[in-house]
Amino acid sequence: MLMRIHASLLARNKVERKSAAIAFIKSEEFKEILKDRLRACLLSPNLTAYVLELANNVFVSAYAKKNLEMFKIPVEAIEDPEMSDSISTLMKDILTSQRSNMKQKIAAGIRNMVHISVLSRSLAPGGSYEVTMAHWSRFAFLRASMVIFDTVVEECKEAQAAHKKAGLDGRQQLTLDAGNDEDETEAAARESPPNPVRIWASSEYWEFLDLLLCDVRKAARKAEATPHGREKHVQAFFTDCLQKDLRKFPAKAAQVNNPPYEKVSVQWQKAIHTELIW
Repeated sequence: MLMRIHASLLARNKVERKSAAIAFIKSEEFKEILKDRLRACLLSPNLTAYVLELANNVFVSAYAKKNLEMFKIPVEAIEDPEMSDSISTLMKDILTSQRSNMKQKIAAGIRNMVHISVLSRSLAPGGSYEVTMAHWSRFAFLRASMVIFDTVVEECKEAQAAHKKAGLDGRQQLTLDAGNDEDETEAAARESPPNPVRIWASSEYWEFLDLLLCDVRKAARKAEATPHGREKHVQAFFTDCLQKDLRKFPAKAAQVNNPPYEKVSVQWQKAIHTELIW
């Protein structure tokens, strides 16, 4: 009898915990916590990529599941496939929204020619988030990359327009001379390889960044034989980005020339910076 009562209480307690977990992951409180933590992920000066495998490394296969307390994720949610999928979807939606928000702020920073300190405050608004020189360097990289990306997108648009115009002219000529040149045209088409150049769209800024970061790491591996040397090589690259940014977007009289923190002391933020690397 006592055993049955005990088992019944355990089962009821499990159901109650699951119900509480479901209610919590659907709450605005949980959503705000995730926004805060995921913003820290995107602002990390050591982030490996902004799109490529980011969602998987944050939650689906790795980091958040090992740090449930940091993300305030109930244990019951990890044990339940439906709740786990719900959190994964929510994280992906938040990351997409935050990337869009960051992109708008970086674009505004370029358009308004603001100092890196102003851009930094817009990307990492006041609160518990600590911004260091490493953050400034990464933000400078984001801005410089957007300038390059915008140029690339415009060049792609121009190339597409020229290609389209040439294609229309070619089709018109083919229609007029089809009887004489059909075999020659088909042979030329077979011999012409497809254009290997990627056509970038304005919506692909973060994918463009991921490729640039990959190139930076490749260059570091090529230049240095040791992990420490490669790390220094990458740091030098981002430092150079910041120096160029400071020259291009100088501070006004009332703006600070140094970030507010020398190093990060908030433990969960520090953990994200040092551990969310793949």
